Amino acid sequence: MGDRITHITGNNASGNSRQHNGNVFSGNTFNYGASPTPSEPQARLADDGPKSRPPDLAAGARPRTLDDFRIAIICALQIEFDAVDILLEEVYEGEDAFRPRHPDTNTYTFGRLGGKPVVLVNLPSMGKVSAATVATNLGITFKYIEIAFLTGICGGAPHDDRGNKIQYGDVIIGKQVIQEDFGRLMDDGMHRKTEVEDVLGRLPPRIRQWIGALSGWRNLKGLKSDVTVILEKTFQDAEFVKMFAFPERREGEVGRSELQIFLGRVATSDAVLKSAERRDRMIEQDKVIGFEMESAGMWDQLPTVLVKSVCDFANVQKSKEWQPFAALTAAATTQAMVRKWTFQVYS
Repeated sequence: MGDRITHITGNNASGNSRQHNGNVFSGNTFNYGASPTPSEPQARLADDGPKSRPPDLAAGARPRTLDDFRIAIICALQIEFDAVDILLEEVYEGEDAFRPRHPDTNTYTFGRLGGKPVVLVNLPSMGKVSAATVATNLGITFKYIEIAFLTGICGGAPHDDRGNKIQYGDVIIGKQVIQEDFGRLMDDGMHRKTEVEDVLGRLPPRIRQWIGALSGWRNLKGLKSDVTVILEKTFQDAEFVKMFAFPERREGEVGRSELQIFLGRVATSDAVLKSAERRDRMIEQDKVIGFEMESAGMWDQLPTVLVKSVCDFANVQKSKEWQPFAALTAAATTQAMVRKWTFQVYS
């Protein structure tokens, strides 16, 4: 990956910064292939209204304290973390002012993505318990997070609710999360709890409106174009081609020449789904288009946006072959979305 990546967990010296090698490119051009009332936890800050907080940074300005970070990016796997890391436009190293607040035990990377300061953290393990722990700690250290991206890979439905085919590397942005493994296990299977107090809340209004605007035809077309440009630039570096390029398609395998972005409902559970029968039943019952394992742990703690890219179809043919490419596609989509995000202004 080139330059050393700096993770800050405690005492560090020398407050310097560097340009990250993720933006140094050379080589050939890449061709893309194949609910209920929300809870009000302490960390969910996007719509709390005016509060005593430091002034907003000027565009492109360097953050001075932890309170200057308003965007978090959370990944569950190392390949997901690395995909975001190589896209950082700058990494802030060795800042004493950026040390986590006690008793936060998370390990953070601080940098600039999409022209904005971001804090990046990798979960110690997969699943909602790990995600909940990291989200809780993040809320201790960062008091003014407006949006938290859960970025990485997922299983996909074969098609969306309109019959549009979903393929490897396509991106799913979660508008709602269904906790599929929270309920009562009966003789005829799992009966998911649907009572108000048992269901994950809705996105904060501001994020819900923002995602709704992004889903419009013109804005979605622009987002897809931005992501494609990011991928093309990234794959001009031979090292990143080796790390993240999509595998050669086998006969009968789906793939397309243009990135597609889907917005919809995502199922989350603590178990890896490898059953086409159960997958199809969940699609039929809950109209989900994606399957993942972490969002339930942070959905009601942080103003969370799921950005996941399809690496398998949640069946017995599940493999890790497409994970690197899907991770990079999700990271590129996150970068493009961060660039479009506008910070809330308090008078």
